[in-house]
Amino acid sequence: MLKSVLVWAAYLLMWQMSTHSAEPSWPDACRVGAQRIERRDSESPLEGLIRRRPICIAWTQSWSGDLGKSLLYQVRRSGPERIIVGYFAYWTTERPWGDNSLTHWLLPAVAIDGFYSHLLFVFPGVQRFLYGPGDVEGVRVTYRLAAPDQLVPVSVVADDDRHQEVTLDVAESVDEKGRIVVLNDVWSHQLGGKRAASAARAGASQRCFDGDSLRAITQDVVAAFRLGSPKDPRRAGPAWGSE
Repeated sequence: MLKSVLVWAAYLLMWQMSTHSAEPSWPDACRVGAQRIERRDSESPLEGLIRRRPICIAWTQSWSGDLGKSLLYQVRRSGPERIIVGYFAYWTTERPWGDNSLTHWLLPAVAIDGFYSHLLFVFPGVQRFLYGPGDVEGVRVTYRLAAPDQLVPVSVVADDDRHQEVTLDVAESVDEKGRIVVLNDVWSHQLGGKRAASAARAGASQRCFDGDSLRAITQDVVAAFRLGSPKDPRRAGPAWGSE
């Protein structure tokens, strides 16, 4: 058994060294003046409207992995008044440790971390081999274009802890400031937690993205993080989906 584990660890390590000499970096918020001016000159009016529509990620427990400083998006129209926006959120790692029941019970966290996240706690784990660097989760928001400068959310979809898409209550996904709020309540960072706005009002930690921290996704990022495509979604499934 130990020999098989060591062989698997060596294989994963050699694979990582041969195919990923350096970990790709998730884009930061665009803060450099020249970059900001260039992007705003090239973005469409619709993209400008999306970037002015804040979206927040809330969490009620401490999980491993740092949430990225930017939220990436891709957008498409579904008719003259319906806009579908897929959002991609990034965490630096996917491990079960933190102020949560898995860690408090210890053995479940050890079992997950010792194989799935980091084989023998040192080598690249199965997660890295199967999915790619970091952890990327998705949210899909369908908006109604109520006016030339107003996006009204009519549908919010994310993954639950089993990677099954769930449709969230829109009324519970918008806070008193009009921001979209989604909830991460599992160690693997899926964003399909229920009653996100209520959790935020009750004091859940959150990070909000708009303006320079909302960026259109690029093909370079899609390739580097092995995200797939609308026809072949490999990660962040809801962000690639349709209504």
